[in-house]
Amino acid sequence: MTNKIMDAQLLKVLLVEDNFKEAELFKEFLSEAQAIRFELTHVQWLEATLELLEQATFDVILLDLSLPDSQGLETVARLRAAIERCASRSHSPLTPIVVLTGLDDETLALQAIRSGAQDYLIKGQVDCPLLVHALRYAIERTQMSQKLRESEEQYALAISGGQVGVWQVNFLTHHFYVAPNMKTLLGYTSEEIASSPSDWLDRVHPDDQQAVLIAALDHLQGFTPHLEIEHRLLHKDGSCRWVLSRGTAFRDDTGKPYRVAGSSTDITQLKTAEARIATRESYLAAIVEVQQRLLALKDKNHDYHSILEILGKATGASRVYAFENYRDAAGYLRMSQRAEWYSKAVYLRQTQFALDNLAYDEFLPRWAKLLGEGEIITGIVADFPQSERIILESHGILSILVLPLMVKGEFRGFIGFDNCRESRTWESSEIALLQAAASAISLWQERASAEETLRVSEERFRTLVANLPGAVYRVKRDSNSTLSFISEAIADISGYRATDFINSQVRTFASIIHPEDRVRVEQVVQEAVATHNSYRLEYRIIHASGSIRWVDEQGATVCGEDGEVCWLDGVIMDISDRKRAQSDLQESNQRIVTIVESITDAFFALNHEWQFTYVNGQAEQLFNKKSEELLGQNFWNEFPEYLDSDVFEQYHKTVREQVAVEFERFCPRGNSWYELRAYPYLDGLCVYMRDIGDRKQAEAVLVERSRHAALAADVGLALTEGGNLSRMLQPCVQAIVQYLDVALACIWILNPADNMLERQVSTGTCTPPNGFPNRILVGCFEVGRIAKERQPHLTNSFLDDPHLCDISASDSLALSSSSVLGKQVGCDLLLREWAAREEITAFVGYPLVVENQLVGVLTTFAHQPITENTFKALASVADEIALGIERKQVEQALFRERQQLREIIANAPVAMAMFDAQMRFLVHSQKWLVDYGLEGQSIIGHTLCEVFSDFPKRWQSFVHKALNGEVLSQSEDRWERDDGSTVYIRWAVQPWYIPEGSVGGVVIVTDRINELVEAREAALEM
Repeated sequence: MTNKIMDAQLLKVLLVEDNFKEAELFKEFLSEAQAIRFELTHVQWLEATLELLEQATFDVILLDLSLPDSQGLETVARLRAAIERCASRSHSPLTPIVVLTGLDDETLALQAIRSGAQDYLIKGQVDCPLLVHALRYAIERTQMSQKLRESEEQYALAISGGQVGVWQVNFLTHHFYVAPNMKTLLGYTSEEIASSPSDWLDRVHPDDQQAVLIAALDHLQGFTPHLEIEHRLLHKDGSCRWVLSRGTAFRDDTGKPYRVAGSSTDITQLKTAEARIATRESYLAAIVEVQQRLLALKDKNHDYHSILEILGKATGASRVYAFENYRDAAGYLRMSQRAEWYSKAVYLRQTQFALDNLAYDEFLPRWAKLLGEGEIITGIVADFPQSERIILESHGILSILVLPLMVKGEFRGFIGFDNCRESRTWESSEIALLQAAASAISLWQERASAEETLRVSEERFRTLVANLPGAVYRVKRDSNSTLSFISEAIADISGYRATDFINSQVRTFASIIHPEDRVRVEQVVQEAVATHNSYRLEYRIIHASGSIRWVDEQGATVCGEDGEVCWLDGVIMDISDRKRAQSDLQESNQRIVTIVESITDAFFALNHEWQFTYVNGQAEQLFNKKSEELLGQNFWNEFPEYLDSDVFEQYHKTVREQVAVEFERFCPRGNSWYELRAYPYLDGLCVYMRDIGDRKQAEAVLVERSRHAALAADVGLALTEGGNLSRMLQPCVQAIVQYLDVALACIWILNPADNMLERQVSTGTCTPPNGFPNRILVGCFEVGRIAKERQPHLTNSFLDDPHLCDISASDSLALSSSSVLGKQVGCDLLLREWAAREEITAFVGYPLVVENQLVGVLTTFAHQPITENTFKALASVADEIALGIERKQVEQALFRERQQLREIIANAPVAMAMFDAQMRFLVHSQKWLVDYGLEGQSIIGHTLCEVFSDFPKRWQSFVHKALNGEVLSQSEDRWERDDGSTVYIRWAVQPWYIPEGSVGGVVIVTDRINELVEAREAALEM
């Protein structure tokens, strides 16, 4: 019995009763219960009850309506409020109330139940079963009420939150009802959608409308017990909402449906979750397949595309590609596309992808930083930096995901996913799965790289051993130094097979070492073993053929765990050819020395410390020192004059830049020009010095001839220029200064009127001596003497020239007064001072003579001696200048004559006009204007026919004859004018000539004789 009670359910009961006998009775009833154990707490006051509820919880409350501090319904209301407050605070269910009342208070008890109590008991009629039943019923009903209230709240919340919307179609009234929250679910207000089935059918996604109609008809026709279908509704913003629509048709007695009602539940989140699960499953399947492919993958270049295709189809990407990094010759990190997959839509318009072979630092520095740190690149391309958008948008990429491929923490490349259909960002779950795929590819690359490295290493070792120019060996460190391994190359070296030496099966290797070298070889090996060092030595062996071979052996000790040498590993190489080459090289070096000593060029070599290491015989003669004096000496110490010269710069350039240089310079030690060629070599530089003095002289002659030809051309061109005499001669003296390298050139023109030479033009690098006269009497000074004697004069020792102050007897007659003679001597002294100050060395004076007529003198002063060729060039130029002066003087005389003719014509008292070869007016007399009614008009520059449009054609023929050199005249002629008048004139026309002798135009003279003709005719009439 006790065990049954212990196993029974425990209920905590709060008894609020002020009567102790009643309280004891209820306690006794509860103790008699068998299936349930009760824990009773008794209080007498309502205030004590309220305080106790703040501290403890109870399963049920027995409440007496008559308490010392509260009576009637107020007691229930206060207790109910306290219970709700505690339940709200602790999120616990409400505690049920069972009211205790007397026989006369049953009506009050019923009101208490309406106020929130669960049941009531009448005192005096209560026993144990009734009490237990009431308490349990109150608890059960409270719990059921609580669940019902929660369900109602959840339903109300679902309805108000737009998750579920009810609808109804009445076929009798044709009324269609949709709950407002359904419209809210789709983003519309109540007024925006009408209440007709067609309006709502338009909101169904076009792809789902047929399925919805079929499901509805099947149910209305009785084929299905209920209407139930998942479909999409179009939201106002263009998106879609998934709903689960359920409904039931109400039918009349004939089974015909007259109303259908149901609800539509928003399952968009569920569908989204399902899609995410499907996507995740697709991603996981793709990753598994990728890993399986990678495990079986042998050639990454061959099957890379299939891996990208798997990922592309799983992700729905427009394009997937893989890039591997490499560094170019300049060390810049670049990307190289290894594989690429396109969706069908992108494949139709694919082009070479823009990222291939781009340098990260130049085009995508942000990518290099983030991907190099293991971060991803993802987002909408429109939000990327402008430099990246230009590259990506050109290929229609709207959004992108780029994952780095890291191998042992090193950024080896990346895999990218493009979306060219929509600007969709990848979700974090997708990125995580794709990162797993990228990690798998990275691990595969790491494995492939390691396998390739191992394969290459093994292949390299096999190739190395097979192709080494020597035999690889391992020697046991025993008393016999037994060879445990030696490669087959030993057969080529010694003539014996490798198996002969392994384990000393036929012979030991020591047996073929030359007897004279065995002890030395053993000593070297023993020292290496003792010190645990490597060793190297050269020695001779006896070949199987009996010949002697030289070998180079390199070996190292291998120690065991105890630190003792247990093996010797090494290689033996045949160096017989090298030994022969060394012997040949010595002979070759001797031949080279013989050749260098036999050449005519000076040759020497310097090491990196600029010390002489070789000097041939020609260099000894040039430097005037024996090779013994120069070998080991520093070049710059021996010849310090070259420190601040091009020799220093060129030799250092050869060593610094390792390039050959070639230049020319004058060497005072050899008193000649030399061509220097410096070449770098391993130990320093070597220099060839070739005497080119004769070539330089020939070049100087050619340059001089070229300058003389240019001088003649420039002078000839200047003499053909127009302008006055000075303008023509100035370019001549400038050309003389430029091409003959003289310091000052002057041209003096003879004024025959007073027998004076006048300096016309001069130019040069120095100005003429200040105070020296610009006009010189013929016979005075050196210039006047040249003019008088009409003989050229050359001196290359100007200050010592005896002609400078030589005054001949004829000069003395010209300088009869002592003042003129004193002025002559003073000018000569002035000229000497100027020549000394300007360092004038040479002087050339040349008379300018045309047909034995003196027109002037050409004088030049130079800082250096003037050669015979230059003197001859000056003679030729002087003759050309003389002819030019004479021609210009004739032109100027003719010009003056024409000017006089113009003045004569302009002031002539008769009608006279001068025309050019095109018959344009050059000048006319005032009488011409008066005779022909042209006063106030300007006719200069107009042609004769422009001024006189009615000029007779027969007269035009006379003009053409005059232009051809004829002189024509007419004593009386008649001119019928266009205005009807007749003019009687007598005229004459004759040509005028230009300096070259050709006709320059004509002069026409006319005289109107109308009065004479009229008088003659009047006399005849009489």
